[in-house]
Amino acid sequence: MSEAESLTTSLTKEELDACEGILEGYSPLIAYRKATGDTSRRGAVKFQKNPEAQLYLAVRRMEIRSKKGLTESEWVDQVSTIAYLDIAEVAANPPKGPGDLLELPEHVRRCIQGWKWDKHGNFVVEFVSKKAAIDMLGKFMGVFQKDRTNDADVPTDLLKAAFWKYVISMHIGVGVSVAEAIMDARNNPAEVEKWAKAQGLLKPGEIPVG
Repeated sequence: MSEAESLTTSLTKEELDACEGILEGYSPLIAYRKATGDTSRRGAVKFQKNPEAQLYLAVRRMEIRSKKGLTESEWVDQVSTIAYLDIAEVAANPPKGPGDLLELPEHVRRCIQGWKWDKHGNFVVEFVSKKAAIDMLGKFMGVFQKDRTNDADVPTDLLKAAFWKYVISMHIGVGVSVAEAIMDARNNPAEVEKWAKAQGLLKPGEIPVG
C-alpha cells in the first residue's frame, strides 16, 4: 500500500451514514444496522472500534457544538445533565401528555429526545441515552485507558492520526466545514504529510511502508 493510500483510507458511505445516525441520537448498534443492513453485532462492534469512525464522530461533534455556539464547558454541563439525571424526578409525577412536559424542570426536559403514544394509548417519553452520555464523558476525560493511548504507541496509525488532525486543524483554524476539510485532505495527501511533518507528527522512519 502506498503512503497516499494509507493516508486516504476512508470510511464507506454506509459507515458515514451510520456515524450521522449516531449523531442524530440512534445507538451505535441501531445506526449501523439502519445504514448497512448488517444485523450482526460483530459488524457493529468492529465499526464502533474503527478509529476513523471515532475520530469522524469527534470532529463532527465539535462542528455541531460550534454551530450551536456551545463552549466546551457548556457541552460538558449538558452531557453531565443527561449522564446524572435522576429518573425518579419523572417517575414521581409522570407526564400524561405532551402538555405535561412543560411542567418538568428544565434540566429534565433537556434529557428528552422525543415522545410518542404506544399501542395501548399510553404517553411514552423517550430519553437520551444515559449510558451514551456517561461514555462520552469518560472518553472526554480520558477515563478509559484505550482513550489515553498516545499516537506514539501506535506508529502504524500515524498517517491516519495525522489525516484527522489536519482535518480538525482546517476546521478550527481556517473555518471550513468538516466535509470540505476531509475532501481537501483526501485530494492533497502530500500537503497533509507536509503539514504533519511541520507539526512534528511524522518523523523520518515513522511513515508506514506498504
